[in-house]
Amino acid sequence: MSCRPEATAIGQTFNAITYGTVAGADAALEVLGLGAERAAGMLRYRGSELKLDVLLPGLHNLENATAAALIGLELGLDTVTVETLIARFPGVARRFERIGVTASGIRVVDDYAHNGEKLRAAITTAQAGASRVLAVFQPHGFGPARFLRPELRELLPSLLRSEDRFCYAEIFYAGGTVARDISSRALAEDIGCAYAPDHAAVRAWVAREARPGDTVLIMGARDPELPRLAREVFAALK
Repeated sequence: MSCRPEATAIGQTFNAITYGTVAGADAALEVLGLGAERAAGMLRYRGSELKLDVLLPGLHNLENATAAALIGLELGLDTVTVETLIARFPGVARRFERIGVTASGIRVVDDYAHNGEKLRAAITTAQAGASRVLAVFQPHGFGPARFLRPELRELLPSLLRSEDRFCYAEIFYAGGTVARDISSRALAEDIGCAYAPDHAAVRAWVAREARPGDTVLIMGARDPELPRLAREVFAALK
């Protein structure tokens, strides 16, 4: 389990293995590289060293690979097998999924990020691979939008660089009797960013704002149309 104070306290009850880059972890992770397309690290555990070569960018993906490697070792796999399997893993849909790169170098990425920590991971990973990021976030419900509003009002301005751009897409509504008493327009006003009332407006905003070399990051959960939106954005930029 991740070597954070709250996780460590829980883990003591279950004799869990802690891992991470912090001192005191049972399994120590040394970050060797965080690039635009991949991540690398050295895992040291019980006298063994494993080179983790991950075909996905971002510290969070390297940490996830560390957890997977430790599970493999605990199940009896040898270090060479674990290293080989980690290096072959291509990732899964909507977890910093690269949709494509245009001829002018605009990269479009689709990600399931839907809360503060996941937005932080996705945006910082995108920033590591581009000097400018266009980030679109569609909240996944009215309740989550209300709950996350104070956190994101503080987080996003501190996270985004001066050249980055952010757009709130309208909140996903799946039907039912939920109170529709908040809009992404208000969330956008909180931080002075763009607002898109629908997916067509998202495509139009990206088309206006995108420059060669940018990374366009589409984020959100629940809405089954988000993968299509990411692909339509890419098609519009080609």
